[in-house]
Amino acid sequence: MPKKKTDFDWLKDQLEGLLSIADGGEDDDHDVMNEYGLHSGLKLAGLKHAIEVFTSVAPEHAGEGHRFSSSVYIDLFAGAGRTTISKSEHLPGSPLVASHSPKPFDRFILVEKKLDRCRALERRLRNSGVDMSKVIMHNEDCNAIVDDIIEEAKFKGDYPIVFVCVDPEGMEINWATLERISGALRSDFFIVFTGGTQRVVNAHVKRGTHGESLRNFMGLDEVEDLALAGKNLLDVYRGRIQDHLGKSIGDSVPITDVRGQEKYKILLFVRPTYMGTRFFRGYAAMFSRLNAVGVDDVRHALNILKGGQDTLETV
Repeated sequence: MPKKKTDFDWLKDQLEGLLSIADGGEDDDHDVMNEYGLHSGLKLAGLKHAIEVFTSVAPEHAGEGHRFSSSVYIDLFAGAGRTTISKSEHLPGSPLVASHSPKPFDRFILVEKKLDRCRALERRLRNSGVDMSKVIMHNEDCNAIVDDIIEEAKFKGDYPIVFVCVDPEGMEINWATLERISGALRSDFFIVFTGGTQRVVNAHVKRGTHGESLRNFMGLDEVEDLALAGKNLLDVYRGRIQDHLGKSIGDSVPITDVRGQEKYKILLFVRPTYMGTRFFRGYAAMFSRLNAVGVDDVRHALNILKGGQDTLETV
């Protein structure tokens, strides 16, 4: 009987796969990256696992003779395609992770508001061998073009099964955008909830101001009232998503940086009709793995993969 893989071995395997993507192809955009830290290795490892669950199971539900006609990946904050995690190391951004899944999506819809990142992402996709005929890119605010995104996903009356990555730097995603996508497309959502959101709410409450971006993010007019009543914003947000978008997979997974400060929480929501399926079980396994590892494990795994030299310096 094969030995059960440890959580650390799972992480090391995910990072090894990510490194193989990041090292592929030429790159002329050295200065255009998403600059974060070692904690991003945890998020990307979880995303890679979730995407591979989706693309492994999706063929059972998509294609000729199935309910869904194709599989589509939507990234609402696609970034530059490369993420700095230390002074000496980088990993691929989410679109490259999705486009190099062993069992590929049929189409990709990638949205990035910043022009330099959008251009760098397109070049990195091309240089890594991605079939660009399957890729639609937008240098836009995803909230402003949500109807276009939906129509492109449907593609001449197509009925796709969809994986949506929502990884903003702050509160740039509007609730109405998620609700619109969920209502029009059968989607699983991988959502990154930034750690500073609750602090923003508390600051608005303290100053007595009303933040429009916060209300758009939550889809509620009474956000400050909720905070004054002692409500946890993440709990409210998760409950709203679960009511409107799907069933949450376990609890959220907190991701902390090298100083132990929480940077964000990862949430994943699956269509209620697929509870108990391999979608749900695979996603749940990802949550279990992520809960058991941390940034020190990322550092240790990368050092092993780079030949055992403990040389990684944090950014």
